[in-house]
Amino acid sequence: MPSDDLNASRRRRQDPPQKKEFDRHLDRLLENGALTFDPDLIEEMLEFYMEHDYFIEALHIVNKVLETSPGNSDFTARRGVLLNDTGQWEEALECFNSALVFNPSDPELLINKGICLDNLGSYEEALSCFMHALDLDPGNPDVYFNLGIIHEKMEAWEKAVGYFKQCLELNPVHRDASFELGYCYDMIGESARSVEYYEKQLDTDPYNFNAWYNLGIAFSKQEQFESALHAFDMSLAIHDDFSPALFNKANTLVKIGQFAESVEVYDEYLKLEPEDHAARQNLAGALMETGKHNRAISLLKEVLSAEPDNADAYYALGCAHDGLERYIEALNAFQMASRLEPANPDFIYAIADSLYNLGRVEESLPFYKRVVSVDSTNHQAWFDLAETAFELELNREAEKAVKMAVIQNSSDYNYRILAAQIYFSLDDNEKAWEHLRQAGRIDPIRIQSLIDQLPGLFGDDFRSRLV
Repeated sequence: MPSDDLNASRRRRQDPPQKKEFDRHLDRLLENGALTFDPDLIEEMLEFYMEHDYFIEALHIVNKVLETSPGNSDFTARRGVLLNDTGQWEEALECFNSALVFNPSDPELLINKGICLDNLGSYEEALSCFMHALDLDPGNPDVYFNLGIIHEKMEAWEKAVGYFKQCLELNPVHRDASFELGYCYDMIGESARSVEYYEKQLDTDPYNFNAWYNLGIAFSKQEQFESALHAFDMSLAIHDDFSPALFNKANTLVKIGQFAESVEVYDEYLKLEPEDHAARQNLAGALMETGKHNRAISLLKEVLSAEPDNADAYYALGCAHDGLERYIEALNAFQMASRLEPANPDFIYAIADSLYNLGRVEESLPFYKRVVSVDSTNHQAWFDLAETAFELELNREAEKAVKMAVIQNSSDYNYRILAAQIYFSLDDNEKAWEHLRQAGRIDPIRIQSLIDQLPGLFGDDFRSRLV
């Protein structure tokens, strides 16, 4: 199944009503220059644009101010922040370095420079900036938060957890620290702690669709599928075209056996992500579970057209044909899968079953043998090998195989009945009776039905032996 870890998309937003007024002020500023403007209005405009993430508009204002005041270190630093937010990290770094010449002990400048270096992938230099900022301002929660982020990037999860917790001690309602703690605990495999911190994040940030989504992933890892579905639904209620939530909602529905519902969600997901062939393959699997094998076949052929080396898709195609009892087509698909992954026991097993279903029993036998040679713990394969060998009157081979099946799953009624048949054929009646007695203990109703169907074969002697 495809990974749950998908990249988030950014949702379209609706402009606040006051944006038009601020845009008119911005047009006048760009036309007339900063010297003609009230500094308080410039600050108000900057605050509005930055608060609502209109970074380009804010950058226009800062650039206009710097045209008339090129040495203004405050606006130079702001320009660095905006360049950083718009992905222009090299230019942003130049701004922070220029501002630090005038204010070398400003912890906020050091934090922003560290964030910029982090974005450039210079983690050790970023770490040095954050540690310097920590020395200057040990009570600043943002320093601890960014130290957590940098250690997260370095996959030093335990250290990251420590810094995020220190951030929360200083600021219990920090905007993102609980979210990052949830992520770290997820990465180190502590799903219960991950759930705890995502829920804490949502206590103060209930419209965070990413937090709801990640909470769903954490619940899924704990196999709390109903809770996971609720979390994915909450994410989608906030952001209805957030495709990762749709994808994982569909996967979760499959896990709890709601295949028809999963088909609807996969279809919705594929409208948003039409090139996701892994999802198309998942949809085909769900369709087969609902008996819609023909549509599954069409989808899998689309997948294989784009990914001709996809062994799993060939295997799924074989299963779809098998569901329609098209055993020749199934065999061809399974053989293609096995050519791509010759050691895969599932593919070998499927070839064996297809040959058997086609009446090519003798040809199927070596494939059953190959399955158990690759996966000796597959008791069902041992049973099928025993049954096939017995049908071919290879009774000693059948005996060896049925022994392995019974050893690995001694409580299966059918295994015991087959073992009894094989031992009767070998004239080892005591072992045969013992397996029949065990079958009677496993399922008394079925053994009684067997006696009733064959009264001439099972007389009083058999009944007494069962007792």
